[in-house]
Amino acid sequence: MGSLGVHFAINEDMAARLFAAKDDDVVIDLIEEVEEETTGVDHCDTDKAWDAIHRSLTDGLLGDNNGDHPLNAVTLLAVANCTRARSTSSASSHRSRYAT
Repeated sequence: MGSLGVHFAINEDMAARLFAAKDDDVVIDLIEEVEEETTGVDHCDTDKAWDAIHRSLTDGLLGDNNGDHPLNAVTLLAVANCTRARSTSSASSHRSRYAT
């Protein structure tokens, strides 16, 4: 199964909490918190299009060092973080979602 993408609009408080996270476990917990709070949260399901979105914002290749920052971090960085989150989470049976 391929990776499915979703982008969430987060508020300033959540952005600050994510930037202040000291380790991956804290980031994973915060991402799961965003995923679970679906009422009133703006989001966009990109499904498998996240791959094409990443490639169009970079040099056309799928990699984490391709193109210029911040465009190269729009989708792929979030995918890497959430893939790690899903592999260690008990919620792995849920549809994969990725926060940016």
